[in-house]
Amino acid sequence: MGALPVLVENLVVRYGSKTAVAGVTFSVKPDEIYGLLGPNGAGKSSVIKVMVGLAQPASGSARSTCSPSLSARSWVYLTTSPSLERLATR
Repeated sequence: MGALPVLVENLVVRYGSKTAVAGVTFSVKPDEIYGLLGPNGAGKSSVIKVMVGLAQPASGSARSTCSPSLSARSWVYLTTSPSLERLATR
């Protein structure tokens, strides 16, 4: 088997002195579809933000072995907050 398309190892994400994610490790095999589920404040968004490059980890890693063109088409990041609404053209 080749490299895993997604590999997250010992990921730690901090915001100031608050640890949002502590030591998360998982992998996604080729052709698998995953969902990241958990209660509010569990760190789901923080993990995804590191995976798509919107945040930097305090330690650990999150990487994708997909080619850049494939990787851009492979990620979907949906939030419940209208953070992009201010960028809309009216």
